[in-house]
Amino acid sequence: PGSGREGRPDGYAGRWVLTFDDPARRVRFLQALRRLIERHDALRTSLRWEGLDAPVQVVQRQATLAVREVVAADGGDALEALLAASDPQHVAMDLRAAPLLAAWVADDARHGRWLLALDHHDAVLDHVSEEVVLDELRALLASQTPSLPRAPQWRAWIARVRHEGFAPHAPYFKALLGDVEEPT
Repeated sequence: PGSGREGRPDGYAGRWVLTFDDPARRVRFLQALRRLIERHDALRTSLRWEGLDAPVQVVQRQATLAVREVVAADGGDALEALLAASDPQHVAMDLRAAPLLAAWVADDARHGRWLLALDHHDAVLDHVSEEVVLDELRALLASQTPSLPRAPQWRAWIARVRHEGFAPHAPYFKALLGDVEEPT
């Protein structure tokens, strides 16, 4: 089942497109990403809202990264085929299923490269967390046995926000945005 957004643009969906000069490097990248999904609660988060008074984030114990292979039709351009197949504005992500990430791969023999598109949702991978994930991916790929710091406990953060709400932050944002009367 989909998210109910099929075919509709989602302003919170994004995509990374990566090129590898060796298929083994793409495999190592996907292995490292799977390791991060196991490591970080936030990357195993899904959303639930049906039949509930308020939407909730649910951290799954396990989440499998879907990897879909894209083949360009009739010798067409592999990158174009990958971009079309993985376009997060046209391919709905099921927000009820973790991880809120999807990988798409294509082999571009014509240009001697191996491609990967990674669709992601801001609920789990925004600008701030993106930098953490990229730093950890670099560390994992640079060493066979990297020592990464203890992963932040996403569950604890969610529980704190649900308990405290956003009231502690309201004065800051009121001072920053209090004079804004309409969207720009």
